[in-house]
Amino acid sequence: MLSCALMVTGRPGWYRARQYALGTCAAWVLTVLGVIQPANAQSPAVAAYAAPSTCPDQAWFEAELMRRVAASGEATSPATLSISVRAADAGFVGALRYSDAGSGQATRTVRHQSCEQVVRALALIGAVLAEASAKKQAAPTTLAFDDSAGSRAERGPTRTSALRRVGQADAPREARPEPKEAAWQTRGRLAAGLGVAFALAPDLVMTPRVGLGLERQQERAPLGYRLSVSLSRATSGTLEKYGASAELAWTTGRLDGCGCLRLGPGVSLDGCAYADVGELVGASIEGVTNGHTRRTLWLSPGLGVVIGSTLLGPLGLELGLRGFAPLVRPRFYFNAPDQPDGSDPRWLHRRVPSVGASAEADLVTRFP
Repeated sequence: MLSCALMVTGRPGWYRARQYALGTCAAWVLTVLGVIQPANAQSPAVAAYAAPSTCPDQAWFEAELMRRVAASGEATSPATLSISVRAADAGFVGALRYSDAGSGQATRTVRHQSCEQVVRALALIGAVLAEASAKKQAAPTTLAFDDSAGSRAERGPTRTSALRRVGQADAPREARPEPKEAAWQTRGRLAAGLGVAFALAPDLVMTPRVGLGLERQQERAPLGYRLSVSLSRATSGTLEKYGASAELAWTTGRLDGCGCLRLGPGVSLDGCAYADVGELVGASIEGVTNGHTRRTLWLSPGLGVVIGSTLLGPLGLELGLRGFAPLVRPRFYFNAPDQPDGSDPRWLHRRVPSVGASAEADLVTRFP
């Protein structure tokens, strides 16, 4: 309330003094009223509001929004807000959609452990957008607000920090999405192939092989590994000595463990460690006195390098070079015709070597 008072003694100057006092008070009142801004800030209308039951309701949000708009003291153009809040990752994520005739539309997102802080921040953002629209300022297109450490959980986002977040710079920066942990892809594999090996016979022998395995590859990363088992059988052909002949054959199962490096689309390089376990058999064919079939253990670890390439869809081709070292190295012999008891053994000219090598080509299909 404003008041003016003037005490004048004496009748002669009373009328003139009263006119002077009234003029002075009127000028003072007009001066004071001139510096007072009218409260013409208009709160944006809330067109939609959806939030969990544990969060503040729409009335609470509208009151907070009106308080923020009134505090800014800026005239705003008619605008509408659509608010949605959902629980996510031990916290809450809020989304605000702002629309007005002057600036068009804008979308903002907020993340925090406290739902009240999310709703409070959305109200602040709505007020800031309305103020920016009134000032004809370009609003940025994205906003990320994340205080997962909770260091400011008890304090709502301040107006200064909100202005800094929504972007007062010339080139607003977009929020960077949180990196996702690379996932592992698991697939089965069927393989069938043919190889050549230098092992028992003087010449190279054919080694057909079939196998089943499991491989895992890290998504968006070049690393992976695979495990597989396979079966193979090979024969030495006829070995002749002292007018007699025999044949050596081995049947093995292989356990493979490989580390895989993806070199490019559809091309990989594998380093493998493996072990062949099976049976080695020597059987006489003809010209042998008291010939018997002999069996012994085949045990051979090795290392290899495999290059793989995709042919069509899940079908691929793998080419490998392997080296191995048999741990069991028996010798086979013929009995001399005049010594059937074996007191004079006559050795075959080939025995299990100390090292061997093979080259293999496999067609591989992967599933699913």
